Parts: sequence; structure tokens; C-alpha cells
Amino acid sequence: MVGNELYLIDHWANNGDSILHRMSAVTKFVVSILLVMAVISINSPIKLLLLMLVALIMVLMSRINLRALWKWILLPVYFALVISILMPFYT
Repeated sequence: MVGNELYLIDHWANNGDSILHRMSAVTKFVVSILLVMAVISINSPIKLLLLMLVALIMVLMSRINLRALWKWILLPVYFALVISILMPFYT
């Protein structure tokens, strides 16, 4: 269950020892904003796949547990799926 593992986010953020963990908070914030802006503005599937590859490389560099990360990634997907299914009924 994802709820039982949420403490790991804080644990890895405070105790991680990768190059990404040692970056300043401002740098991480700016990179996150740039990634979000790129995802929003890119309309080519190939460029989006390349951006996903960049994000995957960053995840691998951070050396966090990929199984736990996968569970956390799927959590918002469920909400997006419900909204996508219900949206035609409210427009």
C-alpha cells in the first residue's frame, strides 16, 4: 500500500547521497519547473519520449527504490483516469 511507504519520501530526501540530493533546493525547484514547462509545451511524441528518458535518467541518478517510485507514479494516474472518464458527462 502506498500510504504505508510515504515516510520514505522524506527519508530519501533527507538521507540520500546522490548528486541530485546534494543539489541546492533552488536548483531542484528550477529544474522541476523547467521539466513541467517542457511537458506542457512539447507536442511531439518523440520529444516527449526523450523528455521522459531525461526524467528516468534523473531518477536513476538519485538511486531511489524504483518499485516504490512506480507505486507513487500510479497514484495520480488513477485520479486522472477518473476525471478523464467523467469529463464528457460534465461538458
